[in-house]
Amino acid sequence: MAVLMHMLDMHHKDVLQMENATFMPPTLTSLMQSKDRQFQAALKKDKIRWDQRISKLILLPGKTWMKEVVKVYTPMIWADRHWVGFAINLRAGHVDVLDSLPSLYDEERVQRFLRPILQMLPYLIRYVAKNNSRDLSPFTCQRRTGTYENSR
Repeated sequence: MAVLMHMLDMHHKDVLQMENATFMPPTLTSLMQSKDRQFQAALKKDKIRWDQRISKLILLPGKTWMKEVVKVYTPMIWADRHWVGFAINLRAGHVDVLDSLPSLYDEERVQRFLRPILQMLPYLIRYVAKNNSRDLSPFTCQRRTGTYENSR
């Protein structure tokens, strides 16, 4: 999946740059998922120390969030068996979920998968990208309907 994201990023470089967008590897969501327990337990969530690997992804030269990039496309794996795509609008604080098999998980389970991402994104923007223009309320999300459905 990481290779696919890199190839898409290189192939669509000009379009992505015009739209202030970028592709991110699945490392982003994976590292966020691994930080969930610590994040939920923290009393002062704005004081959490983020993994250097997350910082490096967000602060890539020419791809810094909230400066050159306001839309992030990245995959996430749910329950180690199902890949979904995210279109994250950093300014609007919204995540569109592109799910090729929406019948696999009910809405309650989907919300459990998304919770860490939706809650952490504002803190990542504030702490790593050093941007205080957005409040710390969780991002909103919507599962896009009418997309390709893969029942295999």
